[in-house]
Amino acid sequence: METSRNTYRRLYRAADHGFIEQQCRSGEVRSHSPALQAFAAGFIAQKNLREKADYDGLEQIDITEVRTALEFIESLLAQFAAQPLAARRAFSVYVTLKLATRA
Repeated sequence: METSRNTYRRLYRAADHGFIEQQCRSGEVRSHSPALQAFAAGFIAQKNLREKADYDGLEQIDITEVRTALEFIESLLAQFAAQPLAARRAFSVYVTLKLATRA
């Protein structure tokens, strides 16, 4: 039986962050609320910071930068959570799921 911890790991690794970033940069994001647009921009910024930290062996980030980033992320998540459920669902589906096409 899958534990909630393993389920989280599976979901965490399943996201195609490059695709999500592409969707967040698309013009269609403008059809969502300003808060969800801000979330999209924040996702891109934080993804790029994480990649820089993960892949640049010389990158140094001091604790103040980390705290600032965490506060920013918490703010984005709170704004996201304050949006209507239907809007959150529509945005989440748009940025994470690829549109099926016929071959």
